[in-house]
Amino acid sequence: MKVRYYRTMGVTIAMIYMLFQATGCSYITSSASIEALTEETQVETFYGEGKLSIYIDDEIVQKAEVQEWKGKNKKYHSKNQIATKQEFFKEYYNEEILENMIKGDWVMMWEEDTINDNQLVIYLPHKEQYSIKNLSLADEVKNNIRTGVDKVLETGSFKDYVMQRIDEYEQDYILTIKNDVRVNNYLTQQVTATHKDTNKHDKITLWIDQYSWVIVKEVIDIGNYRYEYEYTKTELNPNIDEEIFEIDIPKDKEVQYLDSDLKIRNEEVTIDEAVELLGVPIFYIKEDDVKLMEIHYIESIDTQYGRVELIYETNDGNQFIIENTPAYGLYEKIKLEHDKVQVRDIEANYIETSNVKGIEFTEEGTICDIYIKNSELSKEELIQLANKLELKANKE
Repeated sequence: MKVRYYRTMGVTIAMIYMLFQATGCSYITSSASIEALTEETQVETFYGEGKLSIYIDDEIVQKAEVQEWKGKNKKYHSKNQIATKQEFFKEYYNEEILENMIKGDWVMMWEEDTINDNQLVIYLPHKEQYSIKNLSLADEVKNNIRTGVDKVLETGSFKDYVMQRIDEYEQDYILTIKNDVRVNNYLTQQVTATHKDTNKHDKITLWIDQYSWVIVKEVIDIGNYRYEYEYTKTELNPNIDEEIFEIDIPKDKEVQYLDSDLKIRNEEVTIDEAVELLGVPIFYIKEDDVKLMEIHYIESIDTQYGRVELIYETNDGNQFIIENTPAYGLYEKIKLEHDKVQVRDIEANYIETSNVKGIEFTEEGTICDIYIKNSELSKEELIQLANKLELKANKE
């Protein structure tokens, strides 16, 4: 059984991930402008309140109110009140709506997440359901477990996180900086990144508190998708009652283990095993002109979004990766402003950044990404590789 796990939706498509993780902007001033902020305070504990909004085609489809507590070491707790448009909920979550969840056009959800050392406990009050996940190495490879300030502080500090974001924005964007911009009660430095290609409207805006380095607001626009998050309250190094990180699960409540049906966690598998684990066909290339180095099944918090990665090497020594992920309703709704190419007689997205070239398309219920990093392979050579892709389906 696949266990459904609710989490306020962020940027989920692999190509969006590639865009904002592997690229960035070239700024008109040096990073010294960012460094000029007040020296940071070392943060061991944190409390914050915020609100999230997600838009598709300028229509809000999901919103949430969030509270979060960061304790010392690996301790984190959050409470989320999530509202999702009914139509969007059905397409994205693919499950029935409980009667007590409906409020007008919205589906209401509540979730509490607690991380204590290497264990995540999820509680859904509206379902009276508990789930447990033991964190593993796979979660570190593509981390979709830690969220909010917990994920930020994994980099070391608020300042480290800001500088990492800025450093990632190096080649494809133009960055402008505006000082002394008010957001709620915060005096911020506003950093805006706009794409150098005037045909693309991708844009990122960060508002950085000039005294704490906390990103108190951020807006990401990519294609017809918009993500907004804003802190309405933050406290650095507050006294936090440690009991909030301790979960006492009632004995009469059923506990579901999120990785109980994941036989293999970020380990090497065969193509047949990968198809069985992922539940959808796998795209691969036969070993004629290329060499298959490794196949990995990467576990996910929600098995619907597990993925299979195949690592290949060309005769020239260039490595490339084929990533397979089950398709879902949200994918069809988000339109990315990327170049279009023909692959396997269908239209595919092509993205090229400072160090990544990639092609993405969906077929037979599978989202396929083929991409290379830091390679001399041309766009045309990558398209040629993509046209060699074949499908491996479940055995009848």
